[in-house]
Amino acid sequence: MTTSSKNSTNVLIVDDSSTVRQQLRIALSVAGVTCHEAEDGIAAWALLQSSETFDLAIIDIQMPRLDGIGLAQRIRTSERHHSLPFLMCSSLSPQDVKKSRDVGARGWIVKPFAPKKLILAVCQVLNLPPPNDRILLDKISTGEEIADD
Repeated sequence: MTTSSKNSTNVLIVDDSSTVRQQLRIALSVAGVTCHEAEDGIAAWALLQSSETFDLAIIDIQMPRLDGIGLAQRIRTSERHHSLPFLMCSSLSPQDVKKSRDVGARGWIVKPFAPKKLILAVCQVLNLPPPNDRILLDKISTGEEIADD
Protein backbone atom coordinates (compact mmCIF):
# COMPACT_ATOMS: atom_id res chain seq x y z
CA MET A 1 0.00 0.00 0.00
CA THR A 2 1.65 3.24 -1.10
CA THR A 3 0.57 6.77 -1.84
CA SER A 4 1.15 8.23 -5.28
CA SER A 5 3.48 11.02 -4.15
CA LYS A 6 5.78 9.08 -1.82
CA ASN A 7 7.38 5.70 -1.46
CA SER A 8 5.20 4.68 1.47
CA THR A 9 2.18 5.76 3.43
CA ASN A 10 3.04 7.56 6.68
CA VAL A 11 0.57 6.98 9.50
CA LEU A 12 0.65 8.58 12.93
CA ILE A 13 -0.62 6.19 15.62
CA VAL A 14 -1.75 7.95 18.80
CA ASP A 15 -2.72 5.75 21.75
CA ASP A 16 -1.72 5.68 25.40
CA SER A 17 -1.62 1.88 25.36
CA SER A 18 1.71 0.55 24.13
CA THR A 19 -0.01 -2.77 23.38
CA VAL A 20 -2.58 -1.13 21.09
CA ARG A 21 0.14 0.92 19.38
CA GLN A 22 2.11 -2.27 18.80
CA GLN A 23 -0.94 -4.10 17.39
CA LEU A 24 -1.70 -1.21 15.02
CA ARG A 25 1.96 -0.93 13.99
CA ILE A 26 2.28 -4.65 13.25
CA ALA A 27 -0.91 -4.75 11.17
CA LEU A 28 -0.02 -1.62 9.21
CA SER A 29 3.65 -2.52 8.75
CA VAL A 30 2.72 -5.86 7.22
CA ALA A 31 0.86 -3.86 4.57
CA GLY A 32 3.90 -1.65 3.89
CA VAL A 33 2.82 1.39 5.93
CA THR A 34 5.43 3.45 7.77
CA CYS A 35 4.22 4.04 11.32
CA HIS A 36 5.09 6.80 13.75
CA GLU A 37 3.84 6.55 17.32
CA ALA A 38 2.81 8.91 20.09
CA GLU A 39 1.56 7.99 23.56
CA ASP A 40 -0.88 10.88 23.88
CA GLY A 41 -2.18 14.00 22.16
CA ILE A 42 0.65 16.22 23.41
CA ALA A 43 3.33 13.90 21.99
CA ALA A 44 1.35 13.57 18.75
CA TRP A 45 1.03 17.33 18.41
CA ALA A 46 4.81 17.65 18.84
CA LEU A 47 5.32 15.12 16.01
CA LEU A 48 2.87 17.01 13.83
CA GLN A 49 4.93 20.17 14.37
CA SER A 50 8.09 18.43 13.12
CA SER A 51 9.15 18.30 9.49
CA GLU A 52 7.56 14.84 9.08
CA THR A 53 4.45 14.66 6.92
CA PHE A 54 1.63 12.23 7.54
CA ASP A 55 -1.01 10.76 5.25
CA LEU A 56 -3.31 9.67 8.08
CA ALA A 57 -3.60 9.68 11.86
CA ILE A 58 -5.22 6.96 13.92
CA ILE A 59 -6.22 8.55 17.22
CA ASP A 60 -7.43 6.95 20.45
CA ILE A 61 -10.22 8.96 22.05
CA GLN A 62 -9.42 8.43 25.74
CA MET A 63 -5.86 9.47 26.62
CA PRO A 64 -4.19 11.46 29.42
CA ARG A 65 -2.91 15.03 29.01
CA LEU A 66 -4.58 15.74 25.64
CA ASP A 67 -7.32 13.32 24.58
CA GLY A 68 -8.14 12.32 21.02
CA ILE A 69 -10.98 14.81 20.62
CA GLY A 70 -8.71 17.65 21.77
CA LEU A 71 -5.99 16.54 19.35
CA ALA A 72 -8.51 16.27 16.52
CA GLN A 73 -9.70 19.81 17.26
CA ARG A 74 -6.11 21.09 17.09
CA ILE A 75 -5.61 19.29 13.78
CA ARG A 76 -8.78 20.74 12.26
CA THR A 77 -7.94 24.31 13.31
CA SER A 78 -4.29 24.06 12.26
CA GLU A 79 -3.32 25.84 9.06
CA ARG A 80 -0.79 23.13 8.22
CA HIS A 81 -2.80 20.02 9.16
CA HIS A 82 -6.46 20.95 8.76
CA SER A 83 -6.90 18.49 5.86
CA LEU A 84 -5.10 15.55 7.52
CA PRO A 85 -7.57 12.65 7.54
CA PHE A 86 -7.91 10.73 10.78
CA LEU A 87 -9.64 7.67 12.13
CA MET A 88 -10.73 7.55 15.76
CA CYS A 89 -9.92 4.40 17.70
CA SER A 90 -11.97 3.45 20.75
CA SER A 91 -14.65 1.21 22.14
CA LEU A 92 -16.91 3.92 20.65
CA SER A 93 -19.87 4.68 22.79
CA PRO A 94 -22.64 6.66 21.08
CA GLN A 95 -21.15 9.81 22.68
CA ASP A 96 -17.72 8.99 21.20
CA VAL A 97 -19.24 8.56 17.73
CA LYS A 98 -20.97 11.95 17.94
CA LYS A 99 -17.84 13.72 19.23
CA SER A 100 -15.75 12.05 16.52
CA ARG A 101 -18.14 13.15 13.80
CA ASP A 102 -18.24 16.67 15.20
CA VAL A 103 -14.44 17.03 14.91
CA GLY A 104 -14.29 15.57 11.39
CA ALA A 105 -13.21 11.96 11.84
CA ARG A 106 -13.25 10.08 8.54
CA GLY A 107 -14.06 6.81 10.27
CA TRP A 108 -13.76 4.69 13.38
CA ILE A 109 -11.81 1.67 14.45
CA VAL A 110 -13.50 -0.24 17.23
CA LYS A 111 -11.26 -1.91 19.82
CA PRO A 112 -10.50 -4.73 19.68
CA PHE A 113 -9.97 -4.45 15.93
CA ALA A 114 -9.46 -7.00 13.18
CA PRO A 115 -6.22 -6.24 11.28
CA LYS A 116 -7.83 -6.90 7.91
CA LYS A 117 -10.63 -4.41 8.66
CA LEU A 118 -8.03 -1.87 9.78
CA ILE A 119 -6.18 -2.13 6.46
CA LEU A 120 -9.41 -1.85 4.49
CA ALA A 121 -10.43 1.25 6.50
CA VAL A 122 -7.04 2.88 5.90
CA CYS A 123 -7.30 2.12 2.16
CA GLN A 124 -10.78 3.59 2.03
CA VAL A 125 -9.82 6.81 3.82
CA LEU A 126 -6.73 7.30 1.65
CA ASN A 127 -8.51 6.31 -1.57
CA LEU A 128 -6.06 3.47 -2.12
CA PRO A 129 -6.97 0.16 -3.71
CA PRO A 130 -7.37 -2.52 -1.05
CA PRO A 131 -4.94 -5.41 -1.12
CA ASN A 132 -6.49 -8.12 -3.25
CA ASP A 133 -3.79 -10.70 -2.72
CA ARG A 134 -5.26 -13.45 -0.54
CA ILE A 135 -1.83 -14.40 0.85
CA LEU A 136 -1.20 -10.77 1.85
CA LEU A 137 -4.62 -10.50 3.51
CA ASP A 138 -3.99 -13.73 5.41
CA LYS A 139 -0.62 -12.41 6.60
CA ILE A 140 -2.22 -9.12 7.66
CA SER A 141 -4.80 -11.09 9.66
CA THR A 142 -2.09 -13.01 11.51
CA GLY A 143 0.53 -10.22 11.68
CA GLU A 144 3.02 -12.45 9.88
CA GLU A 145 6.11 -10.83 8.37
CA ILE A 146 6.07 -10.39 4.61
CA ALA A 147 9.29 -10.90 2.69
CA ASP A 148 10.19 -8.25 0.12
CA ASP A 149 10.33 -9.90 -3.28
